Amino acid sequence: MNINFLDRALFPKFERALRPGGVLLVDTFLIDQAAIGHPRDPRFLLARGELRALADGFEIEEYREGLVTNSNGARAFRASMLARRRKCN
Repeated sequence: MNINFLDRALFPKFERALRPGGVLLVDTFLIDQAAIGHPRDPRFLLARGELRALADGFEIEEYREGLVTNSNGARAFRASMLARRRKCN
């Protein structure tokens, strides 16, 4: 699970750490977030489509990008993914 944190170098490590069929959940901020709030540093913000590219070694089961409104009314631009490590043949 990787929530509200972005270190692009971790993605190959996630793939190695998970056994085949293991699940990875990622939910973090998109570059659009800089216009409406924290975080603003582009090092910690995903470009549109970048999360999908980072998950190259995974089978993506669910994926979304865009503006999300939380139950408390707070809004954020998020990228979210549920993916499985590919099974060995």
